[in-house]
Amino acid sequence: MIENFIKKYGELSDSIVYEINFKLYNLKEIELILYCANIDNSFIYETVKVLLKDVTELSFYENENYNNFSFKDVLIKNEEGIILFDFDPIDHFDYLEESQQSKFKIKFKNLEYMVIS
Repeated sequence: MIENFIKKYGELSDSIVYEINFKLYNLKEIELILYCANIDNSFIYETVKVLLKDVTELSFYENENYNNFSFKDVLIKNEEGIILFDFDPIDHFDYLEESQQSKFKIKFKNLEYMVIS
């Protein structure tokens, strides 16, 4: 499923996170509502619900000055069955690198998504 997601949405360039829902029971699931461009569909923006399952790590530092989060690029990679979404990566212009000081980073094992609109 992650390969399909990357093919459709790439690095989530210029995307917005409208909503973040944490499942309180053991914090194993996180639901994101994203507004992002579909690469396969002429870069038309879509609202997408993304469910991150089996969360193994979460770094989240809320900025109270903003009601939503917008991102230039998101580092998305799958290494040894652990998927990384780093919304605040180090940008080397020709590639992204995971940031140890990231303001928003999630590691998880499974992803599901659906287009809402």
